[in-house]
Amino acid sequence: MLTLKLKLKNSPPVSDYCKNYSFLYRKLYANFELSQDENFKKDLQAKYNLDSWFYESCCIEVKTKLAQEKTHQEKQAEQIQSLEKELKETKPEGRKGKRKTFRLHRKLAYLQSRQGKKITFGGLTTLRRISFLSNDRAQNQTEITELQKKYQEHRILPIYSIGEAPQKSNRKFGFDFLNQNIIFKPNKEIKYNLSFHASKSQQKVLNLLQSRLGELPISVRLSEQWVWITYDEEKLAGYEFKIHEFKKEARKLEKTDKEG
Repeated sequence: MLTLKLKLKNSPPVSDYCKNYSFLYRKLYANFELSQDENFKKDLQAKYNLDSWFYESCCIEVKTKLAQEKTHQEKQAEQIQSLEKELKETKPEGRKGKRKTFRLHRKLAYLQSRQGKKITFGGLTTLRRISFLSNDRAQNQTEITELQKKYQEHRILPIYSIGEAPQKSNRKFGFDFLNQNIIFKPNKEIKYNLSFHASKSQQKVLNLLQSRLGELPISVRLSEQWVWITYDEEKLAGYEFKIHEFKKEARKLEKTDKEG
């Protein structure tokens, strides 16, 4: 999968959509085991004023993030085991031995402290800095205010709509890539026309995507300043693995072998 990040020429009024989507994302992240519970689903859709398509798109994003975190945690666990083994085999004798042992202990302590930790939306470093400065709030109020604003801004995610080939590649967005325009359709009553900048190399890809609308899915993320276009580069180039054609050819070969 490849993604084109395109700067918008006009700022669409999507702030509320992005905020509500961000609230939904964090709620699903904390309670993903309930994501397909019908009552839970309906309550969140009503609370954040997002339809079932945005809900399912958000579920896919959260599921992907959780899978990435699981893989990361597994790698950390392997690193911890490796470091523990190395520590047992390292003799803390002499300057080099003591130095190496110290480094191993420090790295091991860090990895152990991160085990099982969830992501901090808005940025852990920023949050820690705010906490530290709050010890003397009167002296650091200006910096605290700036960091709090930065923290809140970083908690806002782009709204996301997964691609769907039969729905002209995406049911929530219309595409006029040739003229560097897209249409955001949050619901049946509302449409926003958006223009964007594209480099020559990006425009070449966009032209190809325009010619394949309705044939391949195009996923979209949208913020007030940027739009991200995600597509399968193999499908766009026509190199995707076609399982039905493969099985058909395999049956032909099998038949030929038997006849031979």
